[in-house]
Amino acid sequence: MNPLIPYVALPLLRAIRKVPHMLCFRAEALQSAIARQGMRIVSVERHGTRGKDIRVFIVARKQA
Repeated sequence: MNPLIPYVALPLLRAIRKVPHMLCFRAEALQSAIARQGMRIVSVERHGTRGKDIRVFIVARKQA
């Protein structure tokens, strides 16, 4: 996701009632939330643009 989307585009679209309220998480906050729910993070990767993509791909498993 382009970094401007959560800070510029979404607020503008919300103001004109074109999109519902959505939350955007930073990778670290999302990993913490997943761990707090009792899941084990298996892998965290960034795809595209040689691993420097702002989007994160997280694989997590329910702990046995």
